Amino acid sequence: MTKKDCLPRFVILQHSLPEHRNALHNKLCNRHTIPPLNPLSRQAEIGTWHDIEIACFSGGEPERVIMPVLKQQRVEFIFCLGLAGSLSPTLQLGNLIAPSASVRGDGLTDYWANPKLPAVANMKSLFALNTASHQLDIPLANGMLFTSATWYKEPDFIEEWAKLGVKGIQMELAQYYLLAHLHGKKAAGIYVISDLPLEGEAIWQTGFRTDAAILNGCEQATAIVLKAIELLAHETPTFSG
Repeated sequence: MTKKDCLPRFVILQHSLPEHRNALHNKLCNRHTIPPLNPLSRQAEIGTWHDIEIACFSGGEPERVIMPVLKQQRVEFIFCLGLAGSLSPTLQLGNLIAPSASVRGDGLTDYWANPKLPAVANMKSLFALNTASHQLDIPLANGMLFTSATWYKEPDFIEEWAKLGVKGIQMELAQYYLLAHLHGKKAAGIYVISDLPLEGEAIWQTGFRTDAAILNGCEQATAIVLKAIELLAHETPTFSG
């Protein structure tokens, strides 16, 4: 097996708490690590869920993590698991959102594609997540997020974007969605609400908390993604977007 086909069909990228990453890794069987795909990428772990191979990458700068993955021939679906600050009064700590798109507020993605090209989820992948959440009876919101380049500026623009219907803020989703689209991969994700900046919290002050609601959300997000992968592996979803 060459370096261009050492990853399986399904990949999960995690920008989250160690507890969130462990919630996934503890559910996988036959786990083993593989060497970094290039000098800039991180070591991957591959395991199985109901005999379905899944590769997992944790943390790191989004571009350096995802670019080696995108060059893998066998990779088809990429799922992101992360944390977001809520810009909606209906999304509280521990709630889940599967973003349909992300505002490209990071600045970096403008170097890769025309700023008018939206960063959107793959509809087949998003449909699988929504189907999985329904089957597991776990509430899952949809909507747009905002990808920022920094935590420190969010008070300057959150109210403006909240009025436009943007549901939350995070730091990597636009990169994942846009690059996956440009490389012909199917990307979607689930974000756990970990901060409430509309209520006066500054994300850089609260940091990554481990409230019980957040940890429960991490467990639920993991369950939905694994169920979605199971559905896709057996071609249960009928939406072909």
